[in-house]
Amino acid sequence: MNIFKNLKEKMKQPKTKRTLYFTLFGIFCAVFIVSAIFIADYFIESAKQKKRYNELSGNKNEVQQIIDNAPTTPGGDLDPEGDYPFDLESPILPEYQDAYAQNNDLVGWIRIDGTVIDYPVMQHLEEKDYYLERNFDEEYSKHGCIYVREQCHVFDPLTSDNIVIYGHYKQDGSMFHDLHGYYKESFWKEHQFIEFDTIYAHHTYQIIGAFKTNVSSSDFFPYHRFNDAQSEEEFNDFISTVKSLSFYDTGVTAEYGDKLITLSTCEYTLSNGRLVVVAKRVS
Repeated sequence: MNIFKNLKEKMKQPKTKRTLYFTLFGIFCAVFIVSAIFIADYFIESAKQKKRYNELSGNKNEVQQIIDNAPTTPGGDLDPEGDYPFDLESPILPEYQDAYAQNNDLVGWIRIDGTVIDYPVMQHLEEKDYYLERNFDEEYSKHGCIYVREQCHVFDPLTSDNIVIYGHYKQDGSMFHDLHGYYKESFWKEHQFIEFDTIYAHHTYQIIGAFKTNVSSSDFFPYHRFNDAQSEEEFNDFISTVKSLSFYDTGVTAEYGDKLITLSTCEYTLSNGRLVVVAKRVS
């Protein structure tokens, strides 16, 4: 009722004031509508991506259940006479064969127990940041994918000393949002290990340190450029810098020859910040 009362009062004002008022009112309405469309689109996209990743994860878990319950030979291998929805002869792990068949850019899967981080990991070797704004099906998406820097070698025996893995920080809690928990030592204590499988092998990593850095700063630590150590000294310098920048002392370090992963996402207390988590392979 107050809105209509105000409109009636505005109609009584001089034409110039009425014109200004309705112009501003129209702009306000337009901004509101556009903002509402963007917000609705964001949540629709969020729901779509969640459904797709749940589907991929569900397929992976179903295969794992089949493996866990399948009969085995005396040597511990799956009974070759069994009826399986995967190829026993393939070098690709059974749980990743279906996803790999859908997109050959799949290089692995990352999971941190107790968080929402449970995603396929992609790598496109020919185009930088290809999956920054593309989903698993290579369609445009602001959520993008979790993906490996194109310069890194993911697979043994040529695995890079440090595999850099990028992911967005999304307000809906998806992708690498939960990495921000590592600001707190208490969170790290409960989430010290990262499962990062390649499509060929299972691996577990233990976190060495977590820190933030400003990519626009003159003293920016170029963590992402460290992929293959040229010497033991270079490797040790990288680990030393990670430890010195870390929010807290994890008591975990690495030695030359260890394999590392570095998870990177956006950080918003700095003008152009990144939150970084570094871990070493322990199995």
